Amino acid sequence: MKKLNRQVIGLIIFTVFFQARAFGQGSSSIEEQPKTLIVKIQELIRPYALKVLGEETTTRWFGESWTSELELPAIPEIIRDARSSVQRQALNENTLPQEVWRSYNVRFVTELYEATRRLKANSNDLAKWMNVLDQGGSQEGVYRALVLDQTYAGLENYPEPMNEAMIKFSESFSKKYLNRERTVEQLTGVNFFSIKRILVENSLEVLDALAKENSDNVYRWYAYFSGEMAYLYPNAFLDEIRLNKSMLRHYDWAQKSPEQLLKAELITKLHLIMNHIQGSP
Repeated sequence: MKKLNRQVIGLIIFTVFFQARAFGQGSSSIEEQPKTLIVKIQELIRPYALKVLGEETTTRWFGESWTSELELPAIPEIIRDARSSVQRQALNENTLPQEVWRSYNVRFVTELYEATRRLKANSNDLAKWMNVLDQGGSQEGVYRALVLDQTYAGLENYPEPMNEAMIKFSESFSKKYLNRERTVEQLTGVNFFSIKRILVENSLEVLDALAKENSDNVYRWYAYFSGEMAYLYPNAFLDEIRLNKSMLRHYDWAQKSPEQLLKAELITKLHLIMNHIQGSP
C-alpha cells in the first residue's frame, strides 16, 4: 500500500506540474501542449487514485471520467458532381413556435457574427440578417453569406497563419470527422480564417452526405463531435448544453431539433472551438 501511495502521489505531482507549467505559459500555450496528452495522463492515474483516494476525491481532482457512448459513423466520400446531387427532405420539421424560433435566430446571428469575424454585431448588422431569417432564409444560408462576402475575404487575406495547436487540430479533425488527409506541411502557413471556413464547409457537406444515407448517422456524427469537443475544449463554451460531455444527451437533442438548428449549432460550435485554440480575442 505504501508503494502504491508513492506511485500515485508521484503521478499526481507530475500531472499537476505539467498542467501548471502549461498554464503559466499563457492560454495559447495550453493548447500547444495538447489537452489529449493531459487527458491520457489523468486517465492513466485514475485507477490508482480511485484505490487510494476514493471516488469522491479522485473526481474532485481529475474531473469525471469520460468514454465515448456512441460509435462515429463511417464518413462517406463527398462527391462534388452536381449531376449526382440527391434532393431530400429536411431531417426534422420545424414545429417550434414562431417566437421561440425567432429567439434562436437572434442568438444565432449574435453569436455567429462574433465567432466568424471576431467582432460584435451592431444593431444594423443584427437587423439585416434577422430580416433575411424572418423572410424564410436559412441559418446555413446566412452563414455562407457572412463567410463569402468581401469583409471575410479581407480577413482571409490578413496575415494570420494558424498556430501549432490549430494546425494539429485541423489535421486530426479532418482525418477523424471529415475523412480527409491534411498534413502539417500542407496546413503550415494557411490563413486561420480560411481554414475555419473550409472545415465548417466540409463538415456541412459530411452532414448532407450522411443524411442521404441515414438520418441516424447525422445525429450520431453530431453527438460524437459535441461530446468529444465538450470534453477536450470545455473552456471554449459558456452554454450549459455545449458543455455537456454526454454523447447520448447531444444525440437526444439532435433527434428532436430542426435540421437548421442542428447545423447552426455545429457552425457556431466549431468556430468557437477554433477561436479558442488559436487564442483569438
